Parts: sequence; C-alpha cells; structure tokens
Amino acid sequence: MLDPEHLTSLLAAPLAHYGLLPSSLSKLNTLAKNSTHSVASIQLILTFQRTILQHVVQTWLPSLEEQGYAGLLDGYFCPSSKLEEGGLVAIHAYTTLLLLPPKQYEAAMLARLVKEWPMDVLHAFIFEHQEMEDNQKAILWEGLVKAVFGCPGKVFNALANQTPKELEDK
Repeated sequence: MLDPEHLTSLLAAPLAHYGLLPSSLSKLNTLAKNSTHSVASIQLILTFQRTILQHVVQTWLPSLEEQGYAGLLDGYFCPSSKLEEGGLVAIHAYTTLLLLPPKQYEAAMLARLVKEWPMDVLHAFIFEHQEMEDNQKAILWEGLVKAVFGCPGKVFNALANQTPKELEDK
C-alpha cells in the first residue's frame, strides 16, 4: 500500500529534476537524494498528467490538501516556473485537463492556467523559445488554440453552474 509520504516523494522527484518543484515543497524531494536514477525526459511529466488526474487526484487530493501539499500536483499542470519545461507542461496541461469531462480540480487548474499562462505568453514561448521546426510549432500552437477555445464549453457542460469565472464564455 502506498503511503502519503512515499507518494509525495514520487511526485516531487520529476518536478525537482526540471526545476518545477516549488521551493516550499523541496523537502518532499527525498528520492533524488537516495537514488541514482535520472529522469529521462520532460515527456515523463506529460505522461504523468493523465495518470495523476485519473488516479492520484481522485484518491489522494484530500490528504494532500490536509497536509498542505496540494501544490505538488499543481506543478504537473500549472507550474510557477517560466523555464522552458514549465511552458511545455502548461501547453500540454490544457489538452490533458480536457481529455475527460472536467471536474472541480480540472476546472480550477484550467482557471489558473488562463491567468498564469495566458495565450500571449504561450505564443511567445512556442514561437520564440522553442527549438523545433516551424511546422511542429504550428501544430503545437493549433492544438493549444483548439484546447483553449474549447475549454469554456467543455467545463460548462460538465459542471454547469460551477464554472469558474475565468472560464466563462463571454
């Protein structure tokens, strides 16, 4: 059985590796100190997003909130870091958070993304800072625009009158 201490250390290690772990939660990064394993790619965090939504949020969110560690999950969807990895996480979070009908947690993360990672910041991130081919940039941007503009409708359909004001279709 997974205990809360082990879960938090498992969640903290990949975020710490990419500089996405909030400094207030750095004490949770106990695995990195005891392990020689390295995190291979930012793709690992992007893969974790869906698993976290389907399993960790459903089971562990109340416990993490009670301990003051809910910010650990936030790093996988709305990182405070403006590093390159943070931008990739935010871009992919828009799509991941809308894969399934959103619930309260997903809606709250989407509302934070809208405020903390607005479209102009993400546009600059994709087109000015990414070392990828122009066609890859266009595909990434189109996917992001589609997710962002589909967001208000999907959240409203799933949550009706509980839609965060940041996501209301105006």
